[in-house]
This record gives sequence, C-alpha cells and structure tokens, in this order.
Amino acid sequence: MKGLFIVLEGIDGSGKGTQTKLLSEYLKKRGRRVLLTSEPSHSVVGAFAREQLQHRKMSQKWMQLLFAADRQHHVENDILPALKAGKTVICDRYSLSSLAYGSVSLPLSWLKKLNHTFPRPDLTIILDVPAEVGLKRVRGQRRSLELYERKNLLAKVRRNYLALAKGDIKVVDASGSKKETFAAIKMIVDKL
Repeated sequence: MKGLFIVLEGIDGSGKGTQTKLLSEYLKKRGRRVLLTSEPSHSVVGAFAREQLQHRKMSQKWMQLLFAADRQHHVENDILPALKAGKTVICDRYSLSSLAYGSVSLPLSWLKKLNHTFPRPDLTIILDVPAEVGLKRVRGQRRSLELYERKNLLAKVRRNYLALAKGDIKVVDASGSKKETFAAIKMIVDKL
C-alpha cells in the first residue's frame, strides 16, 4: 500500500487535534498503518518552538526560521520514513500554517521561499471556523493563550488560510459538531 500524506490545517480552536485523532482511528480500522504527528514536532527544536509561542521572546522572522528548522527535522526523521514504509501520515499543521500565520506580519513571498523544498501533502484540509469560535474553544481548553490567540490576529490568519485554499486544498466548515466535521473530512479522504 502506498503511503499517503494528509495534513489538517486551521486556526487555533478549529478542531485539528480532535479531527486528526478521529481520522487516524478511522483509517486504522480500514487497515491502514498510520503515523499521527503534529507541528511543532516533538523534537528538541519543536519543543523550543512551542516554548516561544507561549513566551514570545523571538521576532516573527526568527520564529518562522525556527518552524522551518523543526519542519526539516520532522520531514527527514518522521514523515519521509513513514511514507517510505507505506504508512499514512496524518499531520496536525504543516507548511501552510507557516504561510497563513507568518504572513500576518511577514511577506508571503519570503515564507513561500523558506518552505518551498518541503514535500507537498497528498491532501490538505483546512478546518474553517470564525475567529470567535476558535478563541472560545481555546479558552475552554487552556488557562493561557499563545502568541496568535487573539481575535483580531486569528481573523487575519483565517483570511490568509482561505486565500491560500486553491487547487487541491480543501476547506471544511468545522464550526458544527465534531461528528458533522468528521463526516465531511471522511467524505474527502474516502475519495483519495
């Protein structure tokens, strides 16, 4: 069986973590071997990136360079080996996040150059929710907010995601229930 690379994207609170887990369980039941992963990754670089999201000590440009370094490590050590072994890789965030979040304050052209060498997913699904819905969900799950978790910033990031949703990038309305959202994702994945 050929390995597939599926990425779920969206603003904070869009349900990526929940939906990647549901998709992983669904595909395992259908006989697929699955690697469920996320970015920032669980490497040392990824841990540092997650820390920076909470403490805001770096410039936006340095943050994007850090994300790219983490992504390179992630691709080389996790994603490509799993795909070569015939696994389906399901990733919560990938390079589209760098473009959508990063272009709030940095040139999109620079971000595209920084991320152009990474393998393209077989399928990217953007889970779309209004900023206020995403923020409400985040506040219900955590005590403190991260760098981009403010309504005006999430609204800009959402607009960026929707502007990037071209070609084979699919958009799913994720403002409904987990079950409704997963039904829409499942339809798209089943076609793949």
